[in-house]
Amino acid sequence: MDAILYQLKTAAAIAVLRTKPAEVDAYHYTKELCTKYLQAQTQWRSRYLQAQDALLHLEQQQIICLTQSDGPICPPTPPSSAPDASGSGQTIRSVSHQQALVSSYQFIHSVVSLARAVVAEPSQSSRTDEASQEERHTSPTELLSRLDCLLSDTVPSCVRYLRAVVSKGDTDVSTHCVMQALDGLMLLLDDAELMDAVSSGCQSWLLLEQLGGLVDDLLERLFGPASYLAFQHVQTRKLLHQMLLKLTTRMRTPEKYSLLHSLAGHVKSACVSLTRDVSNGSPINPDCYESLGIALDCLQQGVASITVGDIDVESLKEIQQEMEQELDSHLMYHFPLVTRTVLRLTSLMELCCKSSAI
Repeated sequence: MDAILYQLKTAAAIAVLRTKPAEVDAYHYTKELCTKYLQAQTQWRSRYLQAQDALLHLEQQQIICLTQSDGPICPPTPPSSAPDASGSGQTIRSVSHQQALVSSYQFIHSVVSLARAVVAEPSQSSRTDEASQEERHTSPTELLSRLDCLLSDTVPSCVRYLRAVVSKGDTDVSTHCVMQALDGLMLLLDDAELMDAVSSGCQSWLLLEQLGGLVDDLLERLFGPASYLAFQHVQTRKLLHQMLLKLTTRMRTPEKYSLLHSLAGHVKSACVSLTRDVSNGSPINPDCYESLGIALDCLQQGVASITVGDIDVESLKEIQQEMEQELDSHLMYHFPLVTRTVLRLTSLMELCCKSSAI
């Protein structure tokens, strides 16, 4: 292997020396070639991702049309496009973030509806009229297999667009579209057993893995360095808060408790920071105070959303003890509203633990 690699390097060096212009030295010519190669690779990757998103969008629209009409499945007409700069004569119009999020929600909603129909009435699905089968050119089994493949592409694509909104603070994408796409993912999470029953059995694992990355991005943006909040648009902060709130209330165990522990950790660090500022006579950091309010709100709503069957007494007691440790004299005197919220939160956790014992 080393000998082959050495021969390839030698051949590349000879090719560079033979083709380089006389007025350019070999080092700079090689560096220029590498730069052009990397740029070309980036451009092709970008075009590939655009084509992949456009194709996925068209396939999603086809399934959406199937659930909205009883007519035959007809592929939608691809969007018209102008020739590209390379002269190839063809290009694919890129799908906007907002368009992709809306399409993802509509597709997921259609997939869940179809899956429920097939699981609830398998006998009826198997007795589908022959003429209708010929018209649709597909069987229930083939349809579910196709949905499984499209769903495996739709979930990462939807989460990728959501993570882009979180990381870039894209205010051009409406809050309604973002929350709607998140609702679609939560719909899959609510029907995880159903989706695994009609798919390859790994959809819930794929969804949880993708959502984990989204949660990490949200926590970093909201509770990372203090400068993050300072440079964020007010609407962006509100959107990130709403997204984290929905994830906290809709996630299932044990992922919900992992998120609650992360929020409790931020509450602890924020309380320590505020108490230190008060003790030292330093001005209070407004971004720290705001992020503390967001964390407490998500914690309170998340604990309130826990059902009796999902109560983890040990985890709740750990979070409760962590909260109660922050109630020192400085915090209670200078931040009565924070103290009241923490006390209400610990009382809610204690009530949950008692209800599980009944």
